[in-house]
Amino acid sequence: MNPSGDNPGFDYGNVSAYDPNSGKVFLHSNHYLFSYDYPTNRWTRLSAENPIDYHLSATLDPKRKKFVIIGAGSVYLYDISPGSTYARTTLSTSGGAAIVSSGYPGLAYDPVQDRIVAWNGGDTVYSLNLDTGLWSVATYTGGPGAAVPPGTYDRWSYVPALDAYILVNMSGQDAYTFRFSTSPLPPPTAPAAPSNTRAQ
Repeated sequence: MNPSGDNPGFDYGNVSAYDPNSGKVFLHSNHYLFSYDYPTNRWTRLSAENPIDYHLSATLDPKRKKFVIIGAGSVYLYDISPGSTYARTTLSTSGGAAIVSSGYPGLAYDPVQDRIVAWNGGDTVYSLNLDTGLWSVATYTGGPGAAVPPGTYDRWSYVPALDAYILVNMSGQDAYTFRFSTSPLPPPTAPAAPSNTRAQ
């Protein structure tokens, strides 16, 4: 599409997330925060230079209007609400060292739990309360094992229609689902058979 504006270029470790409030994609390169606006096909650089490690992942909390970057020992936040100065802050958290210290964790915002939910291998899922900085932990049997390859990225995704997470861990495994509720996921529905009736 050949966008105009402040093209972020091609960096190792670019992280991005879509904001349903503004309709923009927010992207952090190794140095700056950018937004992309589809209707105008334009990139805009938003922040001063703030280098980040390239072993991070990002998601977006649309309720608090925060762009959240986690991994390699850090939790960074950007306020993306209207009028923001896009100054980066560091959030001190507790209880989630296994996620915060890992590389490329899977992250997603869960509107039902109102938490940032993370997975990066094993049977344990971590949930971050952005208001308190506390992680809660849920462990279940039957998980897919280690994250393969190391790091999960966006292969851990929340599906609102199911109130569940979908995980594609590696090509040699089945896909996995996870949900906090004890209710089972609904069975998949078979596609409708094609009709041989022609409109008159």
